[in-house]
Amino acid sequence: MSSSEPCPRAEDARADDPIGGLQVSRRAVVAASAASLAAATIARRAQADEPKLHVLLALDLTPRALQNALRGALTGVDVIVYGRVGDFVRGIREAPHAALAIPESLAAFGLQPRLRGSNNGQVTEEYVLAAIGEPPNPKTIESVGVVDLFGREQLVQFVARALGATPAVKSVTKVADILPLLNLGMAAAAIVPRSTFETLRGRTSQTLANTSISMKVGRPALGGTASEVIARVKALPADVNSKLGIDAWV
Repeated sequence: MSSSEPCPRAEDARADDPIGGLQVSRRAVVAASAASLAAATIARRAQADEPKLHVLLALDLTPRALQNALRGALTGVDVIVYGRVGDFVRGIREAPHAALAIPESLAAFGLQPRLRGSNNGQVTEEYVLAAIGEPPNPKTIESVGVVDLFGREQLVQFVARALGATPAVKSVTKVADILPLLNLGMAAAAIVPRSTFETLRGRTSQTLANTSISMKVGRPALGGTASEVIARVKALPADVNSKLGIDAWV
């Protein structure tokens, strides 16, 4: 090599060397993966330290929509909204910090309300028996659909108390399942809050009738031992409370 020719630099050699370049690329990938894993581990540890709020409610919105609304208002609280009662029960057994459900559900799982939601000063609401066509007779109806917030045994007992009768019980996991249940004839009627009945009536072209039942059911309530969660829920903004069907906590 003549003195006039420039010596190749090490980085030039690496750039022209596919094997060396591959080694550099692999090192970069490994480093990035390690950093990502470390960040994820830190995030999991931070989340594990957050108090948990377990939520089981039958509302006219999806669990994800409700979870997003609550998480947005409760920074620092790990909010988990469940679509199935079994998952909710496992959650409160593992971390019984706080639970948001109707009081009857809390009682079924050994929890007492620390806060109760109210609407126009009322902590309970009217439920009705809804059916397509004629108003149903609670004493003679053969089958009833209801969103399961209790587990099978407690759900059957809830229906018996509500109707003073023991029809076959068809459980569903969400409010959106009620109309298909009635339309397909899988249940002769369904037990729902009156507010839910009005919503469902606006979503069907068929005649949806109802009969009032004597038992009133509690609005969403908060149970558990996490004082900081209780204080935060009590201060929820009006727009989030309205999604829960309440306007105040007492």
